[in-house]
Amino acid sequence: MRDPNETNVAYVSHLSTLQDYWLRSKKVTTFEGLRDLHILEKLHDTLHPVVLRHVLTVEADKNVKAMRAAQIADIFEGNLPND
Repeated sequence: MRDPNETNVAYVSHLSTLQDYWLRSKKVTTFEGLRDLHILEKLHDTLHPVVLRHVLTVEADKNVKAMRAAQIADIFEGNLPND
């Protein structure tokens, strides 16, 4: 959230620092890595909370690419009861 007293320059500087930290924490060093991370985040936005929790649990142990996360979600969804 932006502080109402924060200048535009300070706000952009703050966002840039947070973005850099996030990308380093995700070990993103290439454009392809950035693209995959963006797609992965978009996938997360569409998953049911139960499926998302499972996918995030699997991702916590390793650096999972978007396509692998989608496969994990599909397998998990396929094993859920049909209510």
